[in-house]
Amino acid sequence: MNIRRKIRHIRRYRQITRVFLKHGLGYLIHRMGMERYVPIPTLYSLQNCEQEPDYCLADKLTHALMELGPTFIKFGQVLSTRSDILSPAFITELERLQDNVSQVPIEQIKALIACEIGPVDEIFADFNPMPLASASIGQVHRATLKTGEQVIVKVQRPNIEAQVANDLEIFVDLANLMEKRSPEAARIGLLNIVEDYGRMIRLELDYNREAKNGERMRHNFAQDSAVVIPRVYWDYSTPRVLTE
Repeated sequence: MNIRRKIRHIRRYRQITRVFLKHGLGYLIHRMGMERYVPIPTLYSLQNCEQEPDYCLADKLTHALMELGPTFIKFGQVLSTRSDILSPAFITELERLQDNVSQVPIEQIKALIACEIGPVDEIFADFNPMPLASASIGQVHRATLKTGEQVIVKVQRPNIEAQVANDLEIFVDLANLMEKRSPEAARIGLLNIVEDYGRMIRLELDYNREAKNGERMRHNFAQDSAVVIPRVYWDYSTPRVLTE
C-alpha cells in the first residue's frame, strides 16, 4: 500500500470510529479490531451494548451508516434485503436508508454537469433545482432540453468514485478482520458479501452501462404497448450523467 493511500485509510478509519462512538456502537470498534484509532481515555470506556434489544442497536447502526456517507448507506440498503442473516428489527431500521439520503446542493450538481456535458443554461431550457429523487450514488432532476423534450437528468454525487474506491478497500480489510475475530461473521461469509457488494456498486457507477441496458430493453419491448422504456439522449449522457 502506498503512503498516500495509507494516509487516506487512516483518516477514514478514525472517522468511522468517531461516528460509531458518537452513536453508542463502541463495541463494534473492538469487533473490527480498530482500537488503535481510538483515543486511550475512550478505549477504557467503550460502551458494550451487545445486550441491548435489536431494535436499539439497529437504530444506532442506521444513524451511523447515514452519517458515514454513500458507500455505507448503499451497503446498509443491501443488508436490508438480507433477512436470512439479520433479525426483523435490523431489516426494518435499515430499510429507512432507502429514503433518508441527503440532497447534493444544486451548485455542485450544475458544476458536475458542466464538466461532463456543458453548461446547464446552454443545454437546458429549464432545469428544476429541486431533485425528483435523491439516492446514495446520485440524484435525479427534471429538465427541458432546448429542443423542447422533457427529460430527467441523473447526476452522480461529486467525487463518489474516489470515495467508493477508498471505502471498498476498507470494507475488505474490516471483513477480513471480523471473520478472524468473530465466528458469526465467518459463518455468514461477511467477506463474500462485501466483495459481491463491491462488484455491484462499481457497475452502478457506470451510467453508460445503465444507458446501454435501457436501450436494449427499449428495443426488446418496442412492440409491447403496455411497457414504456425511457429513451436515452446520448449527446447529453456520460458515465456520470444520464439524460432520459
